[in-house]
Amino acid sequence: MITVNKIIGNIYSEEWLERVQRCSVEKIRLDHWCSQRSKMVIDWNGERYAITLDRHSHLKDGDIIFYSPDDNKIVSIEITLNPVMVITLNKVIYKEESRNDLIRTCIELGHAIGNQHWPAVVKENKIYVPLTLDRKVMESVMMSHHFNNIEIEFKEGDSLIPYLSPHDIRYLFSTTTNNVHHGEHH
Repeated sequence: MITVNKIIGNIYSEEWLERVQRCSVEKIRLDHWCSQRSKMVIDWNGERYAITLDRHSHLKDGDIIFYSPDDNKIVSIEITLNPVMVITLNKVIYKEESRNDLIRTCIELGHAIGNQHWPAVVKENKIYVPLTLDRKVMESVMMSHHFNNIEIEFKEGDSLIPYLSPHDIRYLFSTTTNNVHHGEHH
């Protein structure tokens, strides 16, 4: 078992660029939810990593948890974000619809999302809902409400980072338990 008590560095930092080029880099894929934990055990490619970071510390994309200069080996973390359902309200906001239609749509949409206990973030005319179920199931739930004046699309979580605050990102991605990694976490 390899014990990890601190982050050694980050493969994307200037300080590690040269070593990264000459070493083999193995990336352990974690979803955002797992990366927020300061204590965990990861079984990955036949090796066990016991991670115990300081409280309020968390792993970031590219963080190095193991480095062996003798073996020219680096083990780093790769953070993946789950896809997100993006609901756009342009049709109901910018159309010449009555105020009552706008209010009704927003309340019905809030009810539909809330009834499923889906976390959501509202930014301007968009509602962001992380995938907590299979995409087809979430689409089916939304279609069952027969919303005619909203647009629904699915985007990769990583592509939304520039549009969301750090608080929104933590809320959207740390509330999902749909792990996309291949390791076993305890």
